[in-house]
Parts: sequence; structure tokens; C-alpha cells
Amino acid sequence: MQLYLDLLKKILTNTIYQDPTFPDPAAEHGISGYRDDIREIGLDWPTVAHTMVGRKRLDNVHWAVETVLKDGVPGDFIETGVWRGGVCILIRAILQAYGVTDRTVWLADSFEGMQVTGVRPANADAADVRRLGGGRLPRRVRVGAPGERWLGRRGGERPGDRPAQQT
Repeated sequence: MQLYLDLLKKILTNTIYQDPTFPDPAAEHGISGYRDDIREIGLDWPTVAHTMVGRKRLDNVHWAVETVLKDGVPGDFIETGVWRGGVCILIRAILQAYGVTDRTVWLADSFEGMQVTGVRPANADAADVRRLGGGRLPRRVRVGAPGERWLGRRGGERPGDRPAQQT
């Protein structure tokens, strides 16, 4: 099982084919092409990989999900700020590897980036703002009941306007 999950992490970070990073914002930090040490800690912005969080953070998610299962903590999982979905793919794979079928993995994303508040965190830089989509969030978000899907701007409606058709 661990070999399968380790291979999946290599696939999600694309350390197998070593896709290059986007030149901006990584170029501001002197990163170009592919660097395994940078991909490991999630400091680049991969062109193809399913996640930008890096191997170390995937290892942390792996540990956290296994700890939740081992300790019998009830409930579902959620990934907020999904990008290409690599973390939720890993969570689903871990649950499947352990034969867990009674938990849901929820995905949430504004598809608009982060809200600009005018307050600059000490560790933020211009590259972070660009990478996070320019700093825009929908004005309102409505969370539906379990099993309901809500259409956002990609569906032609504002978030929370109406539930999507059940499939």
C-alpha cells in the first residue's frame, strides 16, 4: 500500500516527468526549469503537475489522514483552494487503500483567487498574489446541504444563487 501511495505522490507532483515551472512567479526567486529540491518543498508553480504543494506537504497530508483513521476521528475531509485537485486525489487514494467507504472528500474553490484586504502578511510577496489569481473572491458563498452541488460563476450564476441539478 505504501509503495502505491508513494508512487501516487510522485505522479501528483510530477517528479517522474519533471515538468518545468511557470516562469512567473518562480523566476522572481531565481527558479527556472525543473528543480527537484524546489518541487519537494512546493516552491514552484508546475506547468503540468496536479498539485503545487510539494512532496513534503503531501507527506504531511498522508500522515494526517492516516492519523484521523487510526484514531477513529469521525467526519469527512475537505480541501479548500483546490487548484488542480492533487491533494484531494491523494486523500481519496488513502481512503480507498484503507477500504474506507463512509467518508466524503469535499472540494471548495472560489475560482477567483484570494481576496485582497489591504493588509499584507509579513511573508507575502507580489508573486504570491499573482499565483493566487489576482486577489478576487465572489461576494457571497452559500454552502448547500450534503449532496447538493451549487453553481458558481462557471455555471453562469453567482455563488449561492441556486442549487445545481442533482445527477
